[in-house]
Amino acid sequence: MAFKHFEKWCGGKCTFGELTREFGERYMEYLMTRSCTLKPRYERLAANTASSYFGAFKLVLREAYQERMLRENIADMLGNTCELLLESSSNSSS
Repeated sequence: MAFKHFEKWCGGKCTFGELTREFGERYMEYLMTRSCTLKPRYERLAANTASSYFGAFKLVLREAYQERMLRENIADMLGNTCELLLESSSNSSS
């Protein structure tokens, strides 16, 4: 499912040259604020699900860097950004 959301977000196309920190931050923002489940009810993704999908995205980035497909380790640049958003969303709902 994580890949299906990524594919939907990027329109089915993404090159290694497009993968930057900013690209990752925009994808994370999409997952946390605008993405919906791919089921008929179209509910917003739960924060934990969005975080899990973003973690899968970072894992792929890290592997691509280790395989020398990326020049920079974008996954480490993104750090714990998604976890920080999870904290702020749980604090704002309290």
